[in-house]
Amino acid sequence: KDDKEIGMDMVKAFDDSWIDIPYGWKPYQVCKDFERVILPEVIGAHAWGTDMLLVRRGSKWPGWKTGIQGTSGAGKRLCSHVDWFEIDVSGRKCVFRGEDTQRTPSKKLDPFWRSWGGRVLLEKISQQ
Repeated sequence: KDDKEIGMDMVKAFDDSWIDIPYGWKPYQVCKDFERVILPEVIGAHAWGTDMLLVRRGSKWPGWKTGIQGTSGAGKRLCSHVDWFEIDVSGRKCVFRGEDTQRTPSKKLDPFWRSWGGRVLLEKISQQ
């Protein structure tokens, strides 16, 4: 959570490869404490080795700024939904989709169409 360099360890090599979600964990689902606790104390307060963390909000995957570039903007929404991340129907695997070469309009735009560097926020499943 305090990795202050934007890592590319979850891109290119893992693009379009389904990754197992560790047993006992699940993608974080936005709850009543999200804006008061999770955004400022979890997402915005730490670097996470990326500039964006994804959370689940219903059927959407909004992205939120981490604290990797300092406190200015940390915890603010970057986008309301990404279409390059998904969870399988079992909820046990996820995938970060790579560049859609059919949609990349020009190699001049190549730097803007690289693999995505975001990560998904997971929460521990409580044992009841």
